[in-house]
Amino acid sequence: MKLQFWVCIFFMADLALEFIYSKRKTRYIITYFLLFIACIPYGTILPKLGITLPRDIGYFVSFMPLIRSCYALAIVVSWFAVQTSSKMFLTYVIILFSGLYLGSLGFYVCETNVNPDVRTYWDALWWAVMEAITIGCNIEAVTTGGKILSVIVGVLGLLIIPMFTVYVNNIVSVFHTVTTAAAEAAEEIPEKTDENGKKNLSEAKTMKKQ
Repeated sequence: MKLQFWVCIFFMADLALEFIYSKRKTRYIITYFLLFIACIPYGTILPKLGITLPRDIGYFVSFMPLIRSCYALAIVVSWFAVQTSSKMFLTYVIILFSGLYLGSLGFYVCETNVNPDVRTYWDALWWAVMEAITIGCNIEAVTTGGKILSVIVGVLGLLIIPMFTVYVNNIVSVFHTVTTAAAEAAEEIPEKTDENGKKNLSEAKTMKKQ
């Protein structure tokens, strides 16, 4: 909670500074208002102020870390998307780990205090990793939200993990092509050198006769 609080404060300060230096303040407010609302550390501020939210509202407020994580994921992926294709591997890694984090966090929120197998966040993270690599886990979802996340995390693993195989295969293929071309070039150089040497020797003999 302390880490979340200071991360929220950092982003709120950053948004405030950008608003101060922005030339189009109205447009900036419209664009980043929801992000600013999501960055407010409700989990720390509300208990300090002694405010107790109704159960339904408190349940939705508990999803604020997920919303912040989605914003962060969108920012990071959009930044890597405009880079060169060589950064695609890192983009895949970010998407995979972000998906695991969001899925495990959502699973923990849905299943904790309901599912006896989910006692800590690490149980939820273990569940997410096992679901993503399609091995399966001894922890089964009992809530509707948990079952939906089971499908989403499983599909994410099926989509992203094969991309690593394709990417590595492309790297090996390019490496093989480069090394083969270098070996062929190395074999051609001595042949050209021998031909040039014979040509120079023949010219030298002709000049000597003359």
